Amino acid sequence: MDAITQKIPVRNLANGDQLSLKTYQFKGSGNAPNVYIQANLHGSEVQGNLVIQKLIEYFQKNPPQGTVTLVPNANPYGLNQKMGEYTFGRFDPVTGDNYNRLYWNLCSGIESFVEENWELSEQDLTNKYFKHLQSVHLDFQTHIQNYGSHYGRKLCLTLQSMANQNEIVLDLHTASTAIEHLYAPAYTSEAHSYLGIDTVIETQLEFEGALDEACFVPWIQLQTKLKELKGRDFKVPVHAYTVELGSQELASQSQAEEQLERILNYLKFQNVVSGEPTIYTPQVSRSVDQYKGIFAPSGGIFTADKFPGDFVKEGDLLGSLIVRESKKSIKSPYSGVLVNQFASSVVHEGIELYRILCD
Repeated sequence: MDAITQKIPVRNLANGDQLSLKTYQFKGSGNAPNVYIQANLHGSEVQGNLVIQKLIEYFQKNPPQGTVTLVPNANPYGLNQKMGEYTFGRFDPVTGDNYNRLYWNLCSGIESFVEENWELSEQDLTNKYFKHLQSVHLDFQTHIQNYGSHYGRKLCLTLQSMANQNEIVLDLHTASTAIEHLYAPAYTSEAHSYLGIDTVIETQLEFEGALDEACFVPWIQLQTKLKELKGRDFKVPVHAYTVELGSQELASQSQAEEQLERILNYLKFQNVVSGEPTIYTPQVSRSVDQYKGIFAPSGGIFTADKFPGDFVKEGDLLGSLIVRESKKSIKSPYSGVLVNQFASSVVHEGIELYRILCD
C-alpha cells in the first residue's frame, strides 16, 4: 500500500528557499480509530524519525484498519539549527520559545456547543465536536493570514490542525540523557500500558502549550461542561501522549526496531492493526507533581555516580561537583527513579542536574 504524501510549506527563508513538512498518510480499510504520529519537533530529538520510517515501511506492507498520518520531521527549521557539533533546535533562536509550548488552546465556545448539541448520541456528539475544533483552527489560521505570526506558533498550528482530527496522537520526543518515559493522562491508563514503557508520568488535565494537551484538553473540557451544565456523562474519545524515546542527539536502529514493535502493540490494542496485543505493566507510574528537579548548588564540573534508570534513596550520593580546588558531594533530596540527566558535565549554579520521579 502506497502512502498518500503531501508537502506542506512552513517557512520561507531569507535566501528564498522554502522549508516544508512531508506527511505520509495510509488510508484505513476498516472501522478503527484514526492515528497521528509525529517526531522531531525539537531538532536534536531524532530517534522518532527512525521509528516513523519503520512505521512507513510496515504500513506499506500491512495496511491499517484506521487512517494513520505520519510526520517524521515536524520541524525542519529546528533540525537544521546546528551550533558546532550540537543541534540547538529545542528553542526558537529568535524568540527563545520552546517549540513544544507553542500549540494553541482550542477550548473556546464549549458552553454554547453544549447547549446546542448535548442531546446528540455519543457518536454524533463526538463527530460534531471534531468539526467544531476544526472551525476553531480555521479561525486561528485566518488570524495568522491577516495579522501574521512568528514561525513557532504558525508551525504548531499547522501540526495541530492535522493532529486534532484523530482519536490517537503520539508525539515522539527524546530528553537530554534519559531513559524511555511516557507522559500520559490518567484516564488512558489501561490503553497506554500497551506501549510497554516502564516509566509513566501522569499529566495534569490542563493546557500548558504541549501537543498532547492541545489534543485531549478540549475533550476534557467538553466532558466537564456536559456534566456540569446537563448532568450528562461523556467518555473522552481522544488519547494523546508525549513519548520520550531516550536521549537527544542519538539515533539507534536496534532501539527503533524495539520501539516500533511496542507502538504496533499499542495499535493492536486499539484495533488499528491486526494481531493480539501483549499486556505490559509499567514499573513506575506517578503524577507529574512527583516529577522533581535536582539542581546544582553552584557552578563547576559535575562527575556523576548515578545515571538515568537508577533508583536512589534520599541522601544517596549522586556525584561530585568540582569547583576549582574544592569538591562538593551532591546528594539526592528525594527517593525515586532518575529519569533524565543534564547532558553536559559543565554546569552553572541552578542547572537542573537530574529529573527524578519520586516515590
